[in-house]
Amino acid sequence: MEEVLRQCRFERLIPVFQRENISPNLVCKLSSFELQCLGVSNSQEMMKLRTYCIKYSNVQPDRLRRGEAGPPVYEIPKEIIASLIETGFKISEIAKLLSVSESTVYRRMRMYNISKVNFTDINDNELQREINDLLTNFPRCGENMLQQMLKQKDIWIPRSRLRENLCKLDEDGIAERKRGRLHRRVYNVQAPNHLWHVDTNHKLIRWRFIILGGVDGFSRLVTFLKCENNNKAETVYKSFMDGVKAYGMPLRVRSDQGRENILIADYMLATRGPGSMITGKSVHNQRIERLWRDVYEGVLSLHYDLFYFMEDQHLLDILNPVHIYALHYVYLPKINEKLNIWQEAWSRHKLRTVKTSPLCLWTAGNINNLITFQLDDPANYGVDGTIDDNEIENNHERADLNPRPIFSSEIIPVSERCQEQLILHCPSDWTSSNYGIDIYCTALDIIKRY
Repeated sequence: MEEVLRQCRFERLIPVFQRENISPNLVCKLSSFELQCLGVSNSQEMMKLRTYCIKYSNVQPDRLRRGEAGPPVYEIPKEIIASLIETGFKISEIAKLLSVSESTVYRRMRMYNISKVNFTDINDNELQREINDLLTNFPRCGENMLQQMLKQKDIWIPRSRLRENLCKLDEDGIAERKRGRLHRRVYNVQAPNHLWHVDTNHKLIRWRFIILGGVDGFSRLVTFLKCENNNKAETVYKSFMDGVKAYGMPLRVRSDQGRENILIADYMLATRGPGSMITGKSVHNQRIERLWRDVYEGVLSLHYDLFYFMEDQHLLDILNPVHIYALHYVYLPKINEKLNIWQEAWSRHKLRTVKTSPLCLWTAGNINNLITFQLDDPANYGVDGTIDDNEIENNHERADLNPRPIFSSEIIPVSERCQEQLILHCPSDWTSSNYGIDIYCTALDIIKRY
């Protein structure tokens, strides 16, 4: 515990923690009030201490004897070590999670023939071609996210090499991203799956695309992210349940007061009981609101500019249901494909403030199997820092008085012959040299002819 406190620069707390016999794995189980009694005075210090301690565990693997001679050895299955390495944990973090020494982890890796890093043998021309392809589809993603996307293509390279190639290929983009850096507020949630933030994003609503998303408040792991053509309560609830199946049931959910969240609220109240659904202003749901900025920069901005370009070129009429149908047929699967790539990269990219990835934080918290707790102030749980309501009241007053409308998908009658032609000439896995405009024009022509 002393080592953790020194890493957090909380040396003043060492005598108190030693006197109370507080271990790292116990810190994440303490309430905010208990931490205050130990001298952790504010939310920023609590969150910093919890993120450092979440990687520790006090549950050691079983020790078994192998043969008559020699001491018993830790029984650590190959799948566990391989999974933790693939998730992105460092060897030192794996040792802390399993409550063994780093030497033990290295011995098991040699025994199972597991390697930590195997860089891909790829020349600069091929690498630049892959990077150019990613920059075309994700023009505003930084090097950390691009590195994770390359890993999805089984291309493992040192970050220094990626940075060197990015400086050659995307010098203007690097300068633009540096200008767009934000200062972060303080956030304080006890552990993974203790609070999810859910919301819908309407950046592409002009073209009837709505993004549904949820994020785990503690780890910032995106639990679900999907593009739909409506924001009905049934659609939002289905996406939420997909997240539950993938990452487990949250203790609480925070959302705004939009009507699309009604079924989620009913489910949480029926399953977790009173206090499990926290609603409030969008400005208090900033974990997901901050995520929307990254989603827009990473995925949506390209389509936002593209669809406006198509309108300017008189290729797209947003008042024509046939045009909207063709647009959705071509671009809805492609947007979801890019959202899936982005979500996977986000879960494995390293967060600057905690020096680890959302997936590592989430995994470590679940390995430690943290207990539940009671909230002293549910309305303000999961609110980022101290927010001046008077300063932002005017900007959101109109939105609060006029609830967000519910959009339904526009359905036009399409013949079976038309559907066959669309599948034949406009497959969902299309590739295009001009961002799919040619595929859209083909789809539009087929719908008009059939």
